[in-house]
Amino acid sequence: MTFGHGGKESSTGFADPERGLALALVFNGMPGEPKHDRRLKQVLGAVYEAVG
Repeated sequence: MTFGHGGKESSTGFADPERGLALALVFNGMPGEPKHDRRLKQVLGAVYEAVG
């Protein structure tokens, strides 16, 4: 079970105990929700790919 909190278009933090992962991200700029959602999905995809 993953849990955390997304910030307002510039940050997010969460924990994924099943994978032993805790992450806090802070981005530069608030581009609007659609662009932020794409940016966040790309970064999280890269993180999960890196940790296996």
